[in-house]
Parts: sequence; structure tokens; C-alpha cells
Amino acid sequence: MIILDGYDEYSQQDYIAGNLEEKHPNNGSCEMPVAALCSKLIKGKILKGAIIMITSRPDESDRMGGIRFKRYVEIAGFSSEQVKEYIKKYFKDDENMKNAVLKQVMNNRDLVSFAHIPMLCYLLCFGMEYTLTESGNPDDLPVSTTNIYTKLVDIFELKHCAESEYRQKEIPEQFKPPPVIENTLDKLSKLAAKLLLESKPTFDEREIESEFEAEEVNKLKGSGLLYCGQPFRTALIRTTKHFSFTHLTVQEFLAARWFVKRNRIPDAKCSNMVFQFMAGILSSEGKEKQMECLMHSPIMYANLRMTCMNEYQNKEFAKYFISYHPKALNISYNGMALKGLSDVDYIGLSFVLDIISELNKERAQETQRKRSKFVKVDRLDLQLSQLTRSGIQRLCNSLNNEHCRVSNLTLFQMNFTDGYVFGNKLVSGRLTIPSVKDTKNANTLVARLCEELGIWM
Repeated sequence: MIILDGYDEYSQQDYIAGNLEEKHPNNGSCEMPVAALCSKLIKGKILKGAIIMITSRPDESDRMGGIRFKRYVEIAGFSSEQVKEYIKKYFKDDENMKNAVLKQVMNNRDLVSFAHIPMLCYLLCFGMEYTLTESGNPDDLPVSTTNIYTKLVDIFELKHCAESEYRQKEIPEQFKPPPVIENTLDKLSKLAAKLLLESKPTFDEREIESEFEAEEVNKLKGSGLLYCGQPFRTALIRTTKHFSFTHLTVQEFLAARWFVKRNRIPDAKCSNMVFQFMAGILSSEGKEKQMECLMHSPIMYANLRMTCMNEYQNKEFAKYFISYHPKALNISYNGMALKGLSDVDYIGLSFVLDIISELNKERAQETQRKRSKFVKVDRLDLQLSQLTRSGIQRLCNSLNNEHCRVSNLTLFQMNFTDGYVFGNKLVSGRLTIPSVKDTKNANTLVARLCEELGIWM
């Protein structure tokens, strides 16, 4: 078995999916570019008896183009029940802290979704434990992905820096980082953005030493934000080290921080997480005009716009954007049509449907005046998307809002796995039996949806 780990972080990924390998013989003993070698391995042109496994984030895996695989597997991560179990075990020695974190996380669908990746679940618990230890006030706990990373970066920089005065003592509740830390973070954010745009997951000592003072480099090595690899020899008497960010999401957060600071919209080389972090940072800084520019970026598409709108968490802005720019969310002719939804995308979709329901409620309550703009959605079409238990529940919760006007739900070529068990039945007097086409286990999916929505078949 040969494992090609991290396709989404490989700078030459377009060459793997392309025809570069055709310029070289189908012989594993011949010298050729790494991208061509990987492409031949994946396409089975060399080492035909080998099992090739390639890993990637779901969004970037779509760039594999026309390469056909025998099997596609997605790591679902923690379910909501497993997130709850992890939190209970993490805080097993502090009942009050455990209950506060459980209440905060389990009542926030964004945080539950964030915590489905085990490492991020740990970071979530770590950050919340620190917050409660410092302030003791559950109201200070983070409510969004961006809030979590903002706090984590502060903690790493202040508590893990070897020379920080706060390494052994508490950080004051109303603490403002000194300029030297802000300047270092600004430089690190610039480096993170530069590396993302260059599709470089690692960098060597020369790159970091050219941008930072020697004292800053030493502090960053112990900050927890960077991972420093083992030294290796580049010449007879010269060695160097390679660095990377401790997690790709840390790099993406810092890059987003730099893009916001520079008032710049990144290009397509950046991942969806960068845009999501930008929306969260813009929310904390109250930069509505810049948020609108981000939403109108030609790189953005409907699914990502909904995710960013949810991260921005400003209902008035959401109402305005939906009312005046419905086509940006694929809303037209009284319907919404979306494709390629991942499990996380249903959070954004649910948020938008809830906002539309609020607009419906406001319109129903108006007597003397009418809104200048009104968006009507009575049809929802989803296709070529993943559909999980949490996705179904979020979708059904929004569809069952008493002010939701969706009466026609169509699912086409959905990736649905049987075996979900739904909880309480909900009541819907509007929605007809969902139409499910060209989908494996279609009858089961229809039955599950009808059960969740309280529709008699």
C-alpha cells in the first residue's frame, strides 16, 4: 500500500490530475517529476498491483478531475454524541466546568460541527478550560470558530513563549497584547498568507529569519504556533530546519487575519476556511462594508457565502444581503437550487433558511407598509451532495419553522447512508413528500425525511 497524504496541501496538485505524466514512460525506475510519478501511481500505470490511498480535504478532492477511484471514503469524525462524551471525559475532574462547556457546545451547532475533528475538539476544550479558569464566567466562552482561534492564538503566544511574563501567571481579564507581540503576529500572519498563496506547507529557517528578528524567531519556536522539524544537512558543514504551522487551520486563521488587515480579498488558491475566518474577524471588528465586498467576490459561491454569513452572525446584514442579492445564494423563481453541499454547509443553509423565515414573519406582521424587497422561497432543490444525520436534522429543523414557506423539496443524486436514527418527530403542514431521484437508498431516505418532518406517506 502506498499512501499519498495531504493532496490538498501539495503545490503541484493540478499536475497530478492533468496529463503531465504522459510525457514520461510508464516505468517506475525512470526519473520523472514527483507529480508525474504520483499521477501514474493513481492511474495504475506503474506498480499496478499496489493499493494507492490518497487523502485530502473534501473540497480540494474535487480537483482530482477525471481520475476514477474504486472507492471514496470520507472520515465523518465525531458525532454529536461522541463530542459530548469527549467533553465529559476531558472535564471529568471538574463537574461545574464540564456542565458549563457542555451547555455552551451542545446548544451551538457551529461548535458541535467544529468539534467533529478530534484534534479540534481537543483545542475547543483546551480553550474553554483556559477561559473558565481565567474568568470563571461561562458568558466569556467562544461562540464561533473564529472566536476559538482568536483565543487560542493569544494563549499560545502568551503562555508558551519562553520569555513571556504570563507563562507562569494568569493573563489579566482585560488584557491587551503589547505592541511587540502584535508586531510579531502581524509578521507571522503575513508569512502564513504568503505561504498559502504559494501553496507551500513548509518553509525553512532562511525564510523565517529573513522576516523576523532573531529574538522573535526564538520566541516563535516555543510559542506552540509553529512546528520545528529535526535539523538536516544541506552541505558539508551546514544544516537547516523546516518549519510548519502546528495545524493547517492555524495557518488559515493567521492568513485571514492578514487579509483583513490589508483589506484584501484572497484569490482562489486559498481554502474555504480562510474566507470563513475572514467573515468571523470582520464580524468582531464591525467591518460591514468589507464583509459585503467579501460576499461579492467572484471567487465566492453560494455554499461558501452561506457559511460566511453564518460565521459573520449579523442577522440584519443577512436580511439585507438575502433581500437584495438573492441570486448570489442561487435563489431565483421562488426557489433555491444548491449542489455539492458538505455536512458543514448545512449549517450555513439552515442559517439562511431561518433568516428567510424571519423575513416571512416580518412581512406577515406588516400592515401599513411593505418591504421594498422581498425574497420568496417555496422550493428547495439539492443535488450531488452529502447528506448525514446532522445535516438532515439541521435542514428539517429549518423547514419546520412555522414561517418557512418551502413546500417542495427535491433531492437528486445525493450521497446518503442508511442507518440514521431520528429523535422527536416534528410537525410540518406545508411540505409534501420529498422527491428523491437517482440516489442510493432513496426509499429509505424519503421515509427518514418524512418521519423527521412528520409527513404521512
